Amino acid sequence: MSVFLAIMATICITAATPYVDMGYPYLDGRLPTKNTLITKTKDKSPLHNIVFSPSIPGTYGVYYFIGGLDGLVPAEAYTGYLTRISGHGFICIGADILFPAKKRGLGNLFDFADKFEMNFRWLEQNLTARLDPGVIPDWSKVAIGSHSDGADGALLLVEKNHTMAQAVVFYEPFSFKFTNKTTFSLPALIVGTVLSKEHKGKMPPCIINGFGFDHFYDMWGKGPKYYLNIKNFGHCDILDFEIRDVCGGAKICESGNTTNMNLYHDFTMGVTSAFMINALYGYAEDQKYFTDQQYIPIEIETIKYNLTSV
Repeated sequence: MSVFLAIMATICITAATPYVDMGYPYLDGRLPTKNTLITKTKDKSPLHNIVFSPSIPGTYGVYYFIGGLDGLVPAEAYTGYLTRISGHGFICIGADILFPAKKRGLGNLFDFADKFEMNFRWLEQNLTARLDPGVIPDWSKVAIGSHSDGADGALLLVEKNHTMAQAVVFYEPFSFKFTNKTTFSLPALIVGTVLSKEHKGKMPPCIINGFGFDHFYDMWGKGPKYYLNIKNFGHCDILDFEIRDVCGGAKICESGNTTNMNLYHDFTMGVTSAFMINALYGYAEDQKYFTDQQYIPIEIETIKYNLTSV
């Protein structure tokens, strides 16, 4: 009986202690992962969600992610990105604002923000019961993330209630609505690509000057805030390969060389993981992986950051 109690105590201690990955963030994490669908019909959740989580017991930080086109790009399109971040010790939630895509019914972006917040609050109460036994989301360690103009939803969420998250990730953000500089302190990672500002055929660039990642960095009032602009890659390159190919084939956005895409996906996974490990858990060693070119395995056009000031 004493052996059994000792084993159970070890499991409980392991589950209660937050998992912090102290390895190299640009390689896959050590944790096995799984995907869990949470649907409006089966689970009665406010939104359709895909949850990418570690499959072994532990307490893990949460990455709540909104895809492009104000969340209309489905979370499935970011499966590689979110799965690999999960392997570094995070429960990644991809929320779909309209699923299936043919349905419509939201009038404006404030409806979007309200829906994303309702969904977040529902998950706080109901997610644990839908994960593997012993896999526990740590709702005190949350980063809200987005790609492209999914930044509208992420921005409105933190503007409405900036205490619901402890960090934010804007991956190639774009918004016509970011007109007032933020006044609260929330660590922010802002990533852009050089090719996202280039034209593809007759289409306008996917990131228009004055509304993209440069603007977000300038408007994010209080630090710490971090900015990286990546050479040789473009706006759709974060997406899973087959979705990225559709974006490139339709000449929507300029993309990088396909032969280098695995390296780029290593970067997208690693820079997000390193930032969240640093911002959510205070692991200072990981800061160099998003502030110092010599520790980043891809060529950066610009790195800059501001740790304190408005």
